[in-house]
Amino acid sequence: MEGVPLGLLDDREYEEFTFQAQPGDLVLLYSDGITDHLNAAGTEYGRGRLAQAVRANCHRTPSELIAAIFHELDRFSTTAFDDQTLFVMKIL
Repeated sequence: MEGVPLGLLDDREYEEFTFQAQPGDLVLLYSDGITDHLNAAGTEYGRGRLAQAVRANCHRTPSELIAAIFHELDRFSTTAFDDQTLFVMKIL
């Protein structure tokens, strides 16, 4: 899901949606600074690498998953040019 960042524009209408979550499901919200993170060659970290990091670490707690993703980002490149926000929720 993409759109205007929450709270950025006054009086902005936001689309709502409902989804069914099951115990063990993982919800990950992230800012574009995660996927747009560039390495020295100008290559973006991208959704594919993010998905790989999530799959490899989905058994961890939310805080451990966040740490693992940021560790992977730092291995990819230590220079961030944008905000990098992650929110992880595991359904119990």
